[in-house]
Amino acid sequence: DMEVRKQLNLRTMECPVCAVAISLDGNQVTVGLENGKFVVLNLRSMRPILERKDRKKAINELKYSTNGKFLAVGSDDCYVDLYDVLDNYEWIGTCQGHMSGVLAVDWSTDSKQLHSDDRG
Repeated sequence: DMEVRKQLNLRTMECPVCAVAISLDGNQVTVGLENGKFVVLNLRSMRPILERKDRKKAINELKYSTNGKFLAVGSDDCYVDLYDVLDNYEWIGTCQGHMSGVLAVDWSTDSKQLHSDDRG
């Protein structure tokens, strides 16, 4: 609780967390793990809603689109995977072309374009 500066909940993950993003509605927190998995948690209870492991290397970046419909997931595997938030985080596709691990991802204000950068 930010007003009283009190921790309300805690969740221990199976391995180190490398990235965190909060959904636009504020109900979910998504964490990217060192083992290539990302986990969507209910923000209040911190219970897992969904777990996906589509990559082998660390998830370094998570970014919800500005309209809240998509999640971009950047990894050390040099890919950005896109997921449909409204369809239970169904995989949409993968952006390729990075020469090293994905460091940053950002959406345009209309959620139609995705910008990304790598460590190279």
